[in-house]
Amino acid sequence: MRSVPLYRSPTNRPNVVSTRAAPLPLIAFALGVQAPVATAADVHLQLTRKIETVDVLARHVELSRTAPSVLEGDVEVRTGERYLGADRVQYDPITGDVQAEGDVRFGDAQLEVSGTLASFDSALGGGRFSDTTFKLKDVNGRGAAKQISRIDPDVTILEGVTYTTCPDERDDWILTAPYIEIDRADEVGIARKARVDFKGVPILYLPYLSFPLSAKRKSGFLIPQIGASSRSGSDISAPYYLNLKPNMDMTVTPRYLSRRGLQLATELRYLTTSSAGNLDLEYLPNDDQLGSDRRLASLEHVTHFSDATTLTANISATSDGTYFQDLGNSLSAASITHLERRVDLDWHDDTFGHNCGTIVGDSGSPDMIFENGRAVIVGIESADVDTPALRSVDMVVSAASFADAIATELRAGRP
Repeated sequence: MRSVPLYRSPTNRPNVVSTRAAPLPLIAFALGVQAPVATAADVHLQLTRKIETVDVLARHVELSRTAPSVLEGDVEVRTGERYLGADRVQYDPITGDVQAEGDVRFGDAQLEVSGTLASFDSALGGGRFSDTTFKLKDVNGRGAAKQISRIDPDVTILEGVTYTTCPDERDDWILTAPYIEIDRADEVGIARKARVDFKGVPILYLPYLSFPLSAKRKSGFLIPQIGASSRSGSDISAPYYLNLKPNMDMTVTPRYLSRRGLQLATELRYLTTSSAGNLDLEYLPNDDQLGSDRRLASLEHVTHFSDATTLTANISATSDGTYFQDLGNSLSAASITHLERRVDLDWHDDTFGHNCGTIVGDSGSPDMIFENGRAVIVGIESADVDTPALRSVDMVVSAASFADAIATELRAGRP
């Protein structure tokens, strides 16, 4: 293949094209150079842009200012990591339309698309691919679509779509939808009448599905959960996600249990410069099986007062001893037999690390102290930072002497 220069002006200077156009319309600039009618074989055209170079290669080229220009045979248009390939490309300098036929391919750092026919509007930035397959490199996703239409630079519509993240030749699960709209300006995607198949069996139907296109969080319904158990019967929940603040969100989950009634659960997550935590609340009014209300409250929290001082809390409580066996939505949750309520304050200096903590539990051990029928441990412990197994102080005291123990620790200074 030989390389031929672009048309040269009377001053014998090569054409230099500067443009901010998207990669697909670059064909238009390559074929729409201000040249008289010309024909060449085995052509390599090179456009120099301000930032990068656009290469156009073809076996046969016919260029014209007034009639459609044609590239045929192993056509390739490349700029940086982006490329477009086809068996035949035709450009109309009057309308600005580009037609690509045959083995049409487009790709960049994030996406690969192939099809049998493609058309582009270089003026409006729109385009259309027919009978396509595509691959999303950043998420290892792949699929196919009967048609992909780029309405404008921000909106893309996919019709007759199938999509999966399974490895090649192993379509364990597939998402199918007759219509998906991608809006990059609003950073949101919308799918209608979507269906999820697993091993060829439909398991989920979603008449409307909205999903974010970026790392930004978006309020809306999450995938519902459906199950059943001998204790509670049919189990259906529909979690709704609320993006409250950049550092705070909440998930509200209505849950229907056919043998017990309607339960409401909330999960609040928060994050500050020094603290983070989760607060879970669940409430089932007038359980149909027990005839009483069922409740759960759980808090996980950590605060870093400084690099040397940290407060952690893990506190949970339920209305009764069989809450998790009756209402747990997993095997691990149903196997919980007791809850720990623990608060710890840890601090250290250059030589010693210290821990001051309290534990309240529903089941005891030989080391626990029982007060009012419940096991209580309040401990102060200090250890050498380099050899924490060598404990200098290890005290277990009751709640009544907690204050005295702290005072003793502080008065003693470094143990």
